[in-house]
Parts: sequence; structure tokens; C-alpha cells
Amino acid sequence: LLYFGYEVVHICNLTDVDDKIINRANQEGIKVITDLTRKYEEFFFTDLKSLNVIPADKYPRATEHITEMMDMILALQQKGLAYETEDGSWYFATDKKDGYGKQLVDINWDEMETSDRGEGEMKQNPQDFCLWKAFKPGI
Repeated sequence: LLYFGYEVVHICNLTDVDDKIINRANQEGIKVITDLTRKYEEFFFTDLKSLNVIPADKYPRATEHITEMMDMILALQQKGLAYETEDGSWYFATDKKDGYGKQLVDINWDEMETSDRGEGEMKQNPQDFCLWKAFKPGI
């Protein structure tokens, strides 16, 4: 886009909390999760620089925007586009959004294969995706 003269504001989200990160911190005996995530952020930025990638304008971390994420999920729920599962996780209801899967590409839902990430039983629809995972004791 820059090449074609467009003005671009590039935002690169940094996921600094998820099940994999929490599991890794537990395996390594790390008590403060930012000790782990900042280390890998530095690896990421070093790789970007060595690959001569144009840096993003901002790199927001997920943990810095929890309140905004919660507000967005509740706004989606009020519009009937999000639902909470029994375990407290939240999913986007793809079949409730008119045109979902048709705007960027024309998805043929009948030809789609589902994958099981251990969340299939909770989802109302196999195409729904997780917006917020519930707290899991022990990880």
C-alpha cells in the first residue's frame, strides 16, 4: 500500500497472554508472565529488523486493552453477535452476522471442514470463533 502511495497506519497487535504463554511460563517456573513475553517480544523485534521489515506505527499488547476488549464483547452480545458458553468463554456467532464469509471471499460453508481445538462442544456453530477464553485453574 505504501508503494502505491497510500497513507498507512500499521498496527501490529502483540498477544502477551494466552494458554500457550501461560503453560510455557509454568513449565519454565516463571512467576511474572511479562518476564517471558518481553523476552519473546525482543526476539520478534530483532527478527523484524534483521529481515528489514518496515516497523509498525504501534504495537499494542493485549493486556493493555482488557477493558476495551470486554466492552467490545458486551456490545457484540447486545447486538446478538456474541454469546457466552457454560465455562465462561465468549464466541462470535458467525451465522448471526449478515454477509459473514461473503465480504472478502465467497466462502462455501458446505465445503468447509471443521477442526476440533477442544472447544467444539461449547460452540453453537463450528464456524464461530473465540473472542475470550475463560479462566482455567492450574494454567
